[in-house]
Amino acid sequence: MDRNTYKNERIGGVSERPYDVVFGVLVARCSAIDVTAITIKPPREAELRVIPNYAFPRSFNHIEKVDLSLCDTLVSIGGVAFRSLRIRSLLLPESPRNLVSIGAYAFRSTTLTTLDLSKCTALVTIARGAFLFVHLTTVNLSGCVALREIGNLAFEHASLAAIDLSKCTALETIGYGAFASSKSTTLNLWNCFSLREIGNGAFAVAKPIALDLRRCSALVAIGERAFFSSRLTTLDLSGCPALVTIGDWAFSESRLTTLNLLGCSALEKIGDRAFLHSRLTTLNLSDCSALEKIGIQAFDESRLTTLDLSRCGALQRVGIDAFRHADLTALDLTGCVALRRICSRAFLNCRLTTLDFSNCVALERIEANAFRGSVITELNLSGCLSPVVVVNVREEENILAPALYSFPDM
Repeated sequence: MDRNTYKNERIGGVSERPYDVVFGVLVARCSAIDVTAITIKPPREAELRVIPNYAFPRSFNHIEKVDLSLCDTLVSIGGVAFRSLRIRSLLLPESPRNLVSIGAYAFRSTTLTTLDLSKCTALVTIARGAFLFVHLTTVNLSGCVALREIGNLAFEHASLAAIDLSKCTALETIGYGAFASSKSTTLNLWNCFSLREIGNGAFAVAKPIALDLRRCSALVAIGERAFFSSRLTTLDLSGCPALVTIGDWAFSESRLTTLNLLGCSALEKIGDRAFLHSRLTTLNLSDCSALEKIGIQAFDESRLTTLDLSRCGALQRVGIDAFRHADLTALDLTGCVALRRICSRAFLNCRLTTLDFSNCVALERIEANAFRGSVITELNLSGCLSPVVVVNVREEENILAPALYSFPDM
């Protein structure tokens, strides 16, 4: 052994420390019959910097405690480093100022219940599946001021009661399924000024009851099913001027009664079923001047009574069943100068009496049953520069009837 190797020690032929540290890299050395230790605790003088990918083979299944408290020089914990071991306890250095990354599936399926990363001020990445299937009840990220990425599936199936990311001011990405199926009722993203993306299913089937994104000024995308089946009642996106996309099913099956999109001037797409089965009663999209598409069933089965699209100058399409079975009595389309198509059943079984398309200069097509169920007493198509095609259901019916059901004789 040279001076760059911290030697594996054996006492009575049995390994008390079943690894070497070579040039700062931990290297497992023993076969299954040699490993009797239940604790991994590299000494400070080993100057451990890297725990590599697949550091410990499955033969190390006696290990219950990983004590890195003396590893002040530790920079990286590699992928699958401790996967499926019986680890119940993880101690990080007292001053883990050098730890930059925790690799993919590093602690997958271990038996950890608590995780304290509060002193990991240099930590940049928690990679894909790092703590997947680990039934953590608490995670402390309060000191992770450099953290930029929480990878896909990083904490999926955790048992967290609360997720507090409010001190992670450099956080840019929360990957898909990152906290999916957790039991969290509290979610704090208050100071995530750098957050750009909340990935697909990031908090799906978690149970947060409140979400405040008003200070997430860099947020561009909320992914598909990001908060599917949550218990949210209020959602305030008014401080998200960079938001471009709300993905399919993003807030579907939630309990939303209030949605604030004022100031979302960059929003281009509200995805299919994004707010399906919400409990919204009012919806103001008038500040969404870049909005191009409201997806299929986006607000289907809601309790909306008023809808303001008055300044949605880029809106081109209202999708199939978009507002079906809402209780709409008023619809403001005065600024929808780019609106080209209102799709089938878009406003089925609403309670509208007046339709004013006079400013919808680009309107080309109103599809079958778009307004069926409403008793329209006033219709204004005077501003439509092209003939508006109204799709028939049965040829023998009045040409307006299938799309604009219950119109008086024209």
